Amino acid sequence: MQRADFHFELPDELIARYPSEQRSDCRLLCVDGQSGALAHRRFPDLLDLLEPGDLLVFNDTRVIPARLHGHKASGGKVEMLLERRWIATGGWRISAQASRPSRALS
Repeated sequence: MQRADFHFELPDELIARYPSEQRSDCRLLCVDGQSGALAHRRFPDLLDLLEPGDLLVFNDTRVIPARLHGHKASGGKVEMLLERRWIATGGWRISAQASRPSRALS
């Protein structure tokens, strides 16, 4: 698996910037574990989908505005995505891409 496998175009109108005012309108994508079939449902359907013994995992992480745009001294464009902050050192793991490959990032 390559990191490039995760690069894709996502239309801006499909990005949820805020929760739905009517929380019961939230969409739910269901994947059949055996066939891989996808089904588009609504969040209130979740209770009908769960069976005894199922595991429900909650993801309560928050997304930060972590995409930085800049320009190199040569005029080229640079985009950096802050992926993870190391608490002990205060440093960040980043992904960077530029209009032309950089010789070195410091």
